[in-house]
Amino acid sequence: MLTQRTVSESKGKDMNVAPRHAPTCGKSLFSRGLFLARRVFRSRLHCTLLALVTLLGLRNLELQNSLYKTKINASSPDPVGGFKNKIRPRSPEPVWVLAYPNSGTTYTLALMEQVTNYSMATNYMGDVLQPVPDIPLYEDLPEGPFWRGPSIKPLPETTVLVKTHCAGYKEHHKEDAHKIYSLTVETFIRECGRTTIYGDPSKRLVNSRERQQRDGYYDSSEVQKALHIFRNPFDNLVARFNNYHFKKSRGSHRVRYEKNREGFRAFCHDRNADFDEKYRDIEMTNVVKELAKRTICYDNAMAYVLWHNRAFETRDRMKLNTLQFRYEDYETKFGETLPRLLKFLDLPERGTPLEFHAGHHYFDYYTQEDRENIKALVKELASERTWEAIRGYFGE
Repeated sequence: MLTQRTVSESKGKDMNVAPRHAPTCGKSLFSRGLFLARRVFRSRLHCTLLALVTLLGLRNLELQNSLYKTKINASSPDPVGGFKNKIRPRSPEPVWVLAYPNSGTTYTLALMEQVTNYSMATNYMGDVLQPVPDIPLYEDLPEGPFWRGPSIKPLPETTVLVKTHCAGYKEHHKEDAHKIYSLTVETFIRECGRTTIYGDPSKRLVNSRERQQRDGYYDSSEVQKALHIFRNPFDNLVARFNNYHFKKSRGSHRVRYEKNREGFRAFCHDRNADFDEKYRDIEMTNVVKELAKRTICYDNAMAYVLWHNRAFETRDRMKLNTLQFRYEDYETKFGETLPRLLKFLDLPERGTPLEFHAGHHYFDYYTQEDRENIKALVKELASERTWEAIRGYFGE
């Protein structure tokens, strides 16, 4: 049987030989003097370290909880070239409508709104929708996307289409020629999350066009699904001219070209005349240069094919779950296309579908030589997947 002194010594030895175990803070000390001082020093040191580690752990947990609540994810690519997965998806989940301008974006949004009785969204506050979409889709993303509010139609709980044209489509501006030809996929992805804002988006005004315009951005990694829509390039090129004509006629600019075949060809002739000036400082192969110089509205054709190249790269880089179809499918197989859209978007059919009015086909705007030159230029610039998607428009 141990004496009291022996027990105390035994306890002292146990504590002395196991300093790597976390000490019991606040516990009464068993010895005095120098031995006591050493114990107190070690105990306080360990407690301080333990408190520091705990504090850092709580701070890390706090940060994770904050990220989880706001559902914000880093937009920079990860080391292997992909985008990081979101912490949890939005509700409703945003779905980009990846379509080169004048390829059916407006009709697609209007169709989904009418057939589902839910609101859709856009990156552009000054869009043609009325009333103007100027309410942020998500409270923690004040710079967009935007929608028109519950007074029009409520938001769906599953997915919501978001209009975006990303970048590389302003082919009518000389200063944008370099951007279109040398556009990187990283810039394209960032621009897919670019928004147009008129004034303060938190203050709803009757006419958003009266506000001062600026660009906003949201994190592109918020998006995990997309529609990728193609349109016949011959029709798309003329539709871009018609859009240019419409915008000019709305403003104070004098419209130089008639909105017909002759006006289109005159417009293209003038555009082709400044090739050397626009592409003087841009590196491109001699093959592309020669093809472009003899192609009617070459800059429109180049912008069209390069845009779709970047869209495919974006789909791969962001690992987007994508439904791909043609604008013409609304005309030739509407009964198949609508159910595909609803199933992909997980949206119900609760209303009468919006009737599709087929646009004009502009085959006669081009000569046979024009069509052959456009095909040669587009095929030269197209990625393998882009060409596979559009080759049917060229009779292949």
